[in-house]
Amino acid sequence: MNLKIAIVEDTMRDAEHLFSLISEQEPNARIFRFETAEAFLNSTLLNRFDLVFMDIYLSGKNGLDAAAKFRETDESTMLVFTTSSPEHALEAFRLNAMQYLIKPVPSAEVKRLLQRRRLELENERRNIMQISVKGTKIEVPLDKVFYIEVRNHNCFIHFEGEVIETGTTMRLEDFHLLISNPNFFRCHRSFIVNFDHVAGVDSDFTMENGARVYIRQNGRKQCIDAFKSYLLSKLSKEV
Repeated sequence: MNLKIAIVEDTMRDAEHLFSLISEQEPNARIFRFETAEAFLNSTLLNRFDLVFMDIYLSGKNGLDAAAKFRETDESTMLVFTTSSPEHALEAFRLNAMQYLIKPVPSAEVKRLLQRRRLELENERRNIMQISVKGTKIEVPLDKVFYIEVRNHNCFIHFEGEVIETGTTMRLEDFHLLISNPNFFRCHRSFIVNFDHVAGVDSDFTMENGARVYIRQNGRKQCIDAFKSYLLSKLSKEV
């Protein structure tokens, strides 16, 4: 995974310094430099960046105003302010800035931010499943999936109030291989259940939306034990 990074900086020396620090840690990163806030904002109409380094004191629209405009359409991209003065720190964090770096930007801070962003993106990617639906590739957010069902040689993905018919004859076990989330469990020859959305269990699983997901007769104890282990793990994380 190659990070896509924007540097919004009108001073060449500062831009080159930051470019060098990033390249040292992420030699395969795609780095884009913008001299003005306007150029950066225009670019975001077509591009999505993984990380944005924004100078506050820019000619024309300043970095704070640009960030406020940017946040109108993008609330999640990591935003880092760079500046020669700490006076705007409070306002910067109101814009959901990850960090506020005083120039010259420290190498250790850049390294830490890059590592954190890469880890965040890898975690996000692990929670996305790419599938083909009737010939079109789509990305499915796994945390929204209640269960997956195979019926009449067709695979269906069930959400809270929606069902996607994939139109594929892929076997359920092959479908399971696409899912890296450990909370998905093969509980029946026709079902994969997401424990995150199970409301209760008796002879079968009852989902939060009231749907029933069957548990196989042969291996019922294994299914129930797996769900109990999930509950214990979830409880330990909440304590």
